Amino acid sequence: MLIKSVEIKNYKSFLNSGEIKLSPGFNIIVGRNDAGKSALLEAISIHPKTIGSRPHRSPKTCPKPGTKPDPISVIKLVYELTSEDIVDALSLQREIFIPVIHGVGTDVDHFEKSIRKGGEFHAIWSEAEGITGWLSLMGSQRAGNFLTLKNTLYPSSLSIDHNQSAIGQRQNAPSTYGASIADNILGRTYAFRAERLNVGVSTVNGSKELKPNAENLPDVLNQLISSNPSRYERLMCHIRSIFPHITQITAPITNGSAHISVWSVPIKSERSDLAVPLSESGTGIGQVLSMLYVVVTSDAPKIIIIDEPQSFLHPGAARKLLDILRQYSQHQYIITTHSPIFFNTEDSIQLIQKTDFESSLRKIDQKVQDELKLFLSDIGARLSDVFGADSILWVEGRTEEICFPEIIEKLVRRPLNGLKVLGVISTDELSNKHANRAYEIYKKISSENSLLPPAISFIFDKEGRSETERKDIVRKSGGLVTWLPRRMFENFLIDPKSIAHVINENDTERDDIVTEQDITSWLEKNSDKHVYPEESETKPLFNTKKWRECVHGAKLLQQLFQEITNQRVEYRKVMHGLSLCRQVIDNPTDDILELSEFLKQSISQPSS
Repeated sequence: MLIKSVEIKNYKSFLNSGEIKLSPGFNIIVGRNDAGKSALLEAISIHPKTIGSRPHRSPKTCPKPGTKPDPISVIKLVYELTSEDIVDALSLQREIFIPVIHGVGTDVDHFEKSIRKGGEFHAIWSEAEGITGWLSLMGSQRAGNFLTLKNTLYPSSLSIDHNQSAIGQRQNAPSTYGASIADNILGRTYAFRAERLNVGVSTVNGSKELKPNAENLPDVLNQLISSNPSRYERLMCHIRSIFPHITQITAPITNGSAHISVWSVPIKSERSDLAVPLSESGTGIGQVLSMLYVVVTSDAPKIIIIDEPQSFLHPGAARKLLDILRQYSQHQYIITTHSPIFFNTEDSIQLIQKTDFESSLRKIDQKVQDELKLFLSDIGARLSDVFGADSILWVEGRTEEICFPEIIEKLVRRPLNGLKVLGVISTDELSNKHANRAYEIYKKISSENSLLPPAISFIFDKEGRSETERKDIVRKSGGLVTWLPRRMFENFLIDPKSIAHVINENDTERDDIVTEQDITSWLEKNSDKHVYPEESETKPLFNTKKWRECVHGAKLLQQLFQEITNQRVEYRKVMHGLSLCRQVIDNPTDDILELSEFLKQSISQPSS
């Protein structure tokens, strides 16, 4: 189950949103305060306590003072449902009402086939009609002649009795089969807003399914502790990762009610009297506990909506929460934020803006530099790039900043878990007379007493620095600086097959295809260019280990791109470097594996 798209008409800051497409996995909605993020999430979740008659108000809908806008808001969602999703929803109905279109026998058969096949489901909410919906395969008829079907396996499963049916008129759309499915879907959609959840106490019903408003959280926790201790301990491990001061959370039953208690003392102390009620704990604990309960215990995919997680969590805790949620990728997440710490390059990112009283969304294509500049400008991203990380790996520049995280995650196979890779603004300072001052600044902003996280290491190129200079910089940094085992990062990307692929992808005006052999031949012919060995050393032979260490990879690639493409494609360090990096990651070369091992050692060492 997932939401494919949403369309909002005449609701709060949305006059007509048009189709807003959503993706599986993570959907990040980013924008400034009051851009319409919360209104969007209210519409997606169709929360009965928040949705209502809140028509769009602007000069377009209220051209004169005293003009009343159209009171009817309409929200349309398109879901992708499996057969199991539909059966789960309809099994809770004793009677099922389907439209009569072709004839009783034909319509029943068509309905059963639609259930077995699954597919798109359209749900519509309006102030006038409430919630209703229909399967695409069944058509959108919501009034007129309807067939009443009996579910003989109610409420445990679904089996339609073909011998019991009756045709009648139905004008009440919310009582059709589509309304039943829509109601069930909303019951499996969880919306977490930027507010305290008062869910510390609940009655005991023996339930294992958390309600969308999380009001039965104590009850389901109590059941989980006794019925699935392994899953409960996994939940607690996640909680401790986000809130290190918490040692355990319990939900004992007292006077017929379950009460959530938060432990900060060691469990072995057996001091339950020192545990604190959830209602007296931090605002974010109840939110996080509810979210993680859903993702950890749900066997079926859920839709999880989170409004501004940084509003109820410290940036570091929010980052850890997102890292944990990414481990449960079967669910669909829709998250609003004004901070860039909550997404990575694989997320679907949309920018929400308000212009002339109206909110609108547009997808951010991170491959386009202008889009990225607009995005950073709109959210005012500066220190927020750093704030929220547990530790930082400082690197030479923008190319390494983008590529190293992918190498760490895909080849080192270590989740970042709060580690941020950032390029140093200017590494020139590190080799001049102000090196000591530069490191005093870095040490200060990376200290434990700072709001900014500590540095794991500084990894820089050897380019333009003699062995004596490098040793001096390492000494001044207290051993915090390490040097790439080759002249620069680009030296790990010189792979003919990958280079040919990237050139063919970018040189769209080319008549023929560049082959791996074309690149190899060019490299052999130009192997002595841009090679700068250490003092007193002779130029190494092409493709030897020494050649790969001391060649100027960036200049070599720049000349290669110019000559192979007849200057149609200029080598761009960041864009083409990332493309080459992804190619050698997908088809690992000895060079990139050497770099991944180097990074593994760098991020494994304790930070200073």
